[in-house]
Amino acid sequence: MFSFGHIRLCAVMVVLTGFALLMGSCVSAKKFRNMEHERNTAFADRINAQQRIDNLEGMVKKLKTDTATCGMAYRNLNEQYATLKATSTQNAIALSEQLNQTRNQLRQQEKELYDKEMQMREREQMLQELQMAMERKEAAQRALVDNLRAALIDFSSEDLQIERRNGKVYVSLSENLLFQSGDITLNETGKNALAKLAEALNRNQQIDITVEGHTDNVPIKTAVYKDNWDLSVYRATTVARLLSEAYGISATRILASGRGEFFPVAENTTTEGKARNRRTEIILMPRLDEVVRTLEKNTKPNSATPLLTPQKNAEPDNIPTPIRDKEPNNDPPTPKVNTEQINDKEPDNENEQ
Repeated sequence: MFSFGHIRLCAVMVVLTGFALLMGSCVSAKKFRNMEHERNTAFADRINAQQRIDNLEGMVKKLKTDTATCGMAYRNLNEQYATLKATSTQNAIALSEQLNQTRNQLRQQEKELYDKEMQMREREQMLQELQMAMERKEAAQRALVDNLRAALIDFSSEDLQIERRNGKVYVSLSENLLFQSGDITLNETGKNALAKLAEALNRNQQIDITVEGHTDNVPIKTAVYKDNWDLSVYRATTVARLLSEAYGISATRILASGRGEFFPVAENTTTEGKARNRRTEIILMPRLDEVVRTLEKNTKPNSATPLLTPQKNAEPDNIPTPIRDKEPNNDPPTPKVNTEQINDKEPDNENEQ
């Protein structure tokens, strides 16, 4: 198909041809040839110009298409950018809040770690002080045992034994050393042994004393003693009273109890075993005042649970509980002695070791 440009080109050629025919009669052949050459040259230039125009129009059309495509891509990119910008802002806010929370948590954890470290240091210090207090207690207890053994060296090992057990010192005195069978009156040998024992105890005021009476399982029943339990109580209080009244040991340091036949150290099936069971034990316990003070000093109100919880006035392990404390009657037994008070009292913690 012919374009508008082609039509114009043909019209120009027709006009030029007519003009040439018209002028042919008026001009020479040479001029005509020059004009023909110029006409051909102009026509060729016109063709080249039209081709360039067509090419440029194609390029313009392509550029318009490319521009539209780029515009759409640009708009899409702008939308994506706006979306990403809004999302990144929200993410930045969320990350900032999360970062602040993490920082606060870290600060709290640092504070907790610091508090725990301080508590550990306090507990380490308390443990060191407790260790030193226990070492001093052990040293004092060993020295006490050595002093007792030196003071009581004249007595037979069958009648008097000294041993350390469960953090306490046990001085066991046989019935043969202290009493006649079935009686509560101390003999002179027993008084002598208790005097030497009291001398050592008066030099150690931080020692609490428990006197325990023990018997074998041979039944006994008199006008004064209902059973072996009664007899063991009377013997314990007799020894406790002598230590306090005759040898000056403070009564606040002494605890008397009777165990009867319930805590034997040997079988009651033989004569030797029964003899070992008929005994009076003097149990020496170091006071734990220093340990308790150390615990109290290192225990703060409203703080974390302490490593050890001191209990005031708590008895150390295995401390015998007094059972039916009764003032002994050193007079010969008579039917007129009031035993009702003894029988009515029930022992406290009678099964305690």
